Formats: sequence, structure tokens, C-alpha cells
Amino acid sequence: MFRQKKKDRQKHEFQPRSHVFIYLLAIVYLAWLLVQMLQSAWQGGADAPTNLELAGGIVVLGGGIVLLAVLAWKMSHLPPKSSGEASEEEEASQPPADSAAVPEAEDAPALTEADDADS
Repeated sequence: MFRQKKKDRQKHEFQPRSHVFIYLLAIVYLAWLLVQMLQSAWQGGADAPTNLELAGGIVVLGGGIVLLAVLAWKMSHLPPKSSGEASEEEEASQPPADSAAVPEAEDAPALTEADDADS
């Protein structure tokens, strides 16, 4: 009852530039986790991570930060995709309509008078 019909829904195209903000939020979150882990290691105590846990956390969290930063940078420099470009790409991927109208007789080799004389 509350669902929209498929034809009523608008098809949303993927816009890579809209995901940059989400990547930046993920970068901030991973950086916060990394700082919290480093602070607990410097303060020491019972909850302090071991050297192996500290090294693994730096590699995983730092690598995630770098990876997301590269992806966000690449996506931010992509040109925005307009609806006109999308329809042009769809048209380019489809074969031309007039190629289906070509008769099959043109594909066959033409018979010449010499071929008729040989038969």
C-alpha cells in the first residue's frame, strides 16, 4: 500500500562526487580511532595495546585513511555526470537501428555472367 510503483520511482544515477563527503566522514572517524589507540598506548595501564596490536592498528587504520583519502581525491576531481551524457552513452552502446534493416541479399556474393556460364 505504501510502496511506490516501479514506473513512479525515478531512477537515480550514481554520482561519484556525492560520495566524497561520506569518505571524508569515514576518514575523520578512522583518524579518531587511531588517535584514541595511540593515546591509550602512551598512557599505559591495563587497557594499553601491546606493541603488536599497536603496529597492526596503525597499519590497518592508517592504510584505511590513506585509501579513503585517495578515493575521495579521485572522485572529487571527476566531472559531474549530466543526464544528457548518460543518454549519449546508452545510444553509443546500442547498435544503429538502420543496420538491422539491411537485407540479407547484400551479404551474398553477386553472381556474374561468367559464374552463370560455368554452371
